[in-house]
Amino acid sequence: MQRQKSLYLLLMMAFLWGMSCQLYAKSGDYLYSFQTGSENWGSISLKGHLAYFGSDNGKLYSLDIDRAKLRWSFSSGDKVRSKPLIDQYRVYFTSDDGYLYALNRWTGKPIWQANLNDADYARVLPANHAPWEFDYTKSSPISDRTSVYVGSADGHFYAFVKRTGALRWKFKADGKIRSTASLYQGFVYVTTWGGTVYALDKLTGNVVWQYQTQGAVPSSQPWLVIF
Repeated sequence: MQRQKSLYLLLMMAFLWGMSCQLYAKSGDYLYSFQTGSENWGSISLKGHLAYFGSDNGKLYSLDIDRAKLRWSFSSGDKVRSKPLIDQYRVYFTSDDGYLYALNRWTGKPIWQANLNDADYARVLPANHAPWEFDYTKSSPISDRTSVYVGSADGHFYAFVKRTGALRWKFKADGKIRSTASLYQGFVYVTTWGGTVYALDKLTGNVVWQYQTQGAVPSSQPWLVIF
């Protein structure tokens, strides 16, 4: 009977806490802000009470959103516009300094870094006149159980060993890769500025099939719809 009462109390507390959070979220009240002192083009990744995001000042940040307090920051050599990938105790991201980084997500200490060979590619901000050229996005890493995959402006798509950062394979595409790839079963799907969609064998990097679109695919992540 005592155990039933304790369980009931815990369930009620959890329910009331959840309702209070929902009501507070719906209010739209200002909570806090965090200034990086620079432009932020990339997306935020959340894991538990920690938010990870990059900035044009070259830093990746870990912010405790419950306490509104900086956990740590890590300085790369250039802009960080990719969305961080959180995988167990690691966080992966790419930088305009041409590297893919793996950090300990609790401390921000580097574990390894791998060269993507695209540090020398200039950025082009969106224009309000023809020819409407731009280049401001960044390929973000994705992963499966053993590998990390990411595209590069050097026109290659890379697969690295998740644990060590060793190169597993690389594939030469028909243009630079600023989009983020997608994984499904044994394949990785990649789009390029050359206008091609590739399906690659994720173990070897060999082309399974490819499709030529009518224009460049600068930033869209492939979405898979299975019927």
